[in-house]
Amino acid sequence: MDDLLNKLSELLKDEKKTDQLTKIPKTIYRDTARHIRSFRSSLKQQREDLPGRIAAKERELIVRLVQRLLESRLTKVLEGGGEISTENLTSEEKYVFDPIESSRKRMKRIVAAIGDGQTSVLEFASKIVASRYTVVRFLQPLPATMGTDLVKYGPFHAEDVAMLPAENAKPLIKQGIVEEIWVEE
Repeated sequence: MDDLLNKLSELLKDEKKTDQLTKIPKTIYRDTARHIRSFRSSLKQQREDLPGRIAAKERELIVRLVQRLLESRLTKVLEGGGEISTENLTSEEKYVFDPIESSRKRMKRIVAAIGDGQTSVLEFASKIVASRYTVVRFLQPLPATMGTDLVKYGPFHAEDVAMLPAENAKPLIKQGIVEEIWVEE
């Protein structure tokens, strides 16, 4: 465990020394997750004794170091304004960064459409938003309701899974009636 803590500390320290992305092992995040998984079951069993408490603290340290490393690296890319090469990003970092980059491009497209008076681009964006759906699991019953797409949904029972318009799902999530199920697009 000490080896991993030291390795992560060194990677973070090296990352903080430069404005460019450092080259880190491409599997560092998966290796860290595997390491935590290897002692996770013993953590549950030994939570109250001294070795269990020490292992839990070490896990917390590892997670904090990994989070700081990830945040530090992505902040460089985001604040670099396209001047920082992303070739040193790991697959996991690219997974986080790609939607952010896509959002930047969309914002430029919308600003350009407004500046050029292209209402069709704005209407298209509105249609895309209106057509988004979210997969949810019901935590409690809900009577039939009309969706923002004017389709009837329900009634639902606890543990039912459904795909609802995102605009309908948001308030239900906030109210604790449903929870979102993560489905990769």
